[in-house]
Amino acid sequence: MIHHPHHTCSVVVLGVLTIEEQGNTVHRETDGLQSGPVHLQSVLYECLYTFPCQWNYRPDHCMYGSNCKGAEEEGVSILHGNRGVYHDDKQPAFKVVYDAIHDYPFGENVFQSLFYPLQTKFLDTVNTLCGRIPQVFLKQIEKTMKAVFEQKVVRHARAPHRQRR
Repeated sequence: MIHHPHHTCSVVVLGVLTIEEQGNTVHRETDGLQSGPVHLQSVLYECLYTFPCQWNYRPDHCMYGSNCKGAEEEGVSILHGNRGVYHDDKQPAFKVVYDAIHDYPFGENVFQSLFYPLQTKFLDTVNTLCGRIPQVFLKQIEKTMKAVFEQKVVRHARAPHRQRR
């Protein structure tokens, strides 16, 4: 469960819930079969999947100090742009990532046209708490670039071994 200063969590509700107008009950629908009414709270506890914080990384995870160990270890996989952080200057690290992806000409060299400009722009964010941990934002991009390089370059550079007869 994601814990941060506001003590809430990010979840995805799996299932279809039909809320009755009378009271706090729902009907659960699974594969076209309906079960009887149950309390909403019970259904939610059964149907929740909690994302690790690196799969729903928000400003709350770094603006009060880093509090997402998964992102520190693995990097951010999904960056959540709540609070308008992609479009204002309240959290420059988030805006830098958004702008770099927005300005990236797809099909161009990922390192030269995305990663290098992103690294450079992060230098302007080091005076913010989120900007002090650029590795959290950059680690997954690095992994992806490495995988693409290995797939496109390394695999094609290796000559297939031919058996001699």
